[in-house]
Amino acid sequence: MNEGVALELLARWAVALSIGLTIGLERGWHRRNAPEGSRIAGWRTFALVGLAGGAWSDLAGGNVVAIAIAAFAVTVIFSVAHWQETTIDGDRGTTTIVAALVTFTFGSLAGQGRLIEAAAGGVVVTLLLSAKTLLHAWLQKLTDREFQAVLRFLLISVVILPLLPNRGMGPYLALNPYRLWTMVVLVAGLSFAGYAAIRIWGQRVGVMLTAVLGGIVSSTAIALDFARRSLRYQLSPRILAAGIVAATAVSFTRTMILVGLLKTSLLPAVAVPVGAMILASLVATSILWWRAKEPQPIAVETLGNPLELRSALQLAALLAVMLVLSQWLRPMLGTGGLAAITTLAGTFDIDAATISICSMAGLPERTATILLLLGLAGNSALKVAIVGAIGKRRLLAAVVLAYAVIALAGAAALLSSPIQGPA
Repeated sequence: MNEGVALELLARWAVALSIGLTIGLERGWHRRNAPEGSRIAGWRTFALVGLAGGAWSDLAGGNVVAIAIAAFAVTVIFSVAHWQETTIDGDRGTTTIVAALVTFTFGSLAGQGRLIEAAAGGVVVTLLLSAKTLLHAWLQKLTDREFQAVLRFLLISVVILPLLPNRGMGPYLALNPYRLWTMVVLVAGLSFAGYAAIRIWGQRVGVMLTAVLGGIVSSTAIALDFARRSLRYQLSPRILAAGIVAATAVSFTRTMILVGLLKTSLLPAVAVPVGAMILASLVATSILWWRAKEPQPIAVETLGNPLELRSALQLAALLAVMLVLSQWLRPMLGTGGLAAITTLAGTFDIDAATISICSMAGLPERTATILLLLGLAGNSALKVAIVGAIGKRRLLAAVVLAYAVIALAGAAALLSSPIQGPA
């Protein structure tokens, strides 16, 4: 064996050993108060299991059957030890047995030279093992409605998505079912992240954090809820206005993230005006918050479940209609037709407008940026209309003033932007 091969083999064994040490550290910490000798396995044992996986994989030459036999032997050894421990302390958990099997498996992967996959797997397993208390707490809070929502998300992402054809179909070949549904899954995932955050922390935080978390799900819902609260509760209109503007800043940020994920080439053009609007939103939020008398805690009543299958289907239908209409009207009406469609769509669903713009091939960057800003303007106009119809006049005045400053910042940034192209 030459020196290079020996060093590579030692590196594989070192990673296998490190995986065992990492997982074993968590297992040892978990049972650190147990009497010496009463634990099935700790730091040293898991380190040896990981190293054994790496060494055995090399000795077996990567033979899957031989590795499986060794993994079975490890499982039997730990199962017998666990049975003996159960008769002493009554602990019927099997986590340690499974952790040992996984440690051996990742050690075997490292022994085959798949170091990155093995090391990443070891870290993820350690994190999962250490999150026992947190995961159990989440399960206690999970309602049947939310559990069903998770299953629906798995349905639309894992089951439906792979079955859809990935080619242009329908009028003008404007509809790609796979790409269309990918956008639905992406938007649903972003919304669920915000919904989960509100469920876990929303009832214990103040207006600003509630607004920021709520803005991930729906800044329009925040505007509606805060407008109602301005009438029901003795809360400062400036505090509520600060929350609405903060949620709007989050909505702008979410739009930029969508653009970056869907059409990276458009991001530099969009970042200038939308970035200026985000900055203006943060400044306006800070001023409103600073000038308010006293920050008081508030929680959003109900934002609704963002993973209802009906909502996903409605978004898909809206996107399909927009894509077909844009292809149909573009040669007839030019940019003006696209502007009208985008503004109307953005009023009710800025995600749909953003996805549609990013899906249009051959659209100049400056034109796409202007269309996106029109969609954001339509969405902001809807919030102003909601606050004007439901909330107090002082709240409306504060929101209108803040939005005017934001619009001016976006327009000034667009006019000074170096991005060229016909508008």
